[in-house]
Amino acid sequence: METTGWLPDQASVTEIGAVLVSGGRVRAEFCTLVNPGAAIPADITSLTGITDAMVGEAPPIGAVLPRFLAFAAAAY
Repeated sequence: METTGWLPDQASVTEIGAVLVSGGRVRAEFCTLVNPGAAIPADITSLTGITDAMVGEAPPIGAVLPRFLAFAAAAY
C-alpha cells in the first residue's frame, strides 16, 4: 500500500499490491496504481517513486477496492 502522505485521515491511496502465497509458492498477485484525485507531494514521490503522471490514467480507489477485496476473499 502506498499513499500520498503520512496521516491516514489526510492521505489517499496511490498503489495497492498483494501476493497470495501457498505452500511456499506465489499463487496469485494483485497490483495496481490508484488515482488519488489530488497531486502527490514531492517528498512522497521521492519516497515511493510514484508520480502524478503515473497515476493520471489509473482508476480511482472506488473502482480498485472491490477488485482488491475480491482478490483477498478468493484467498480463503
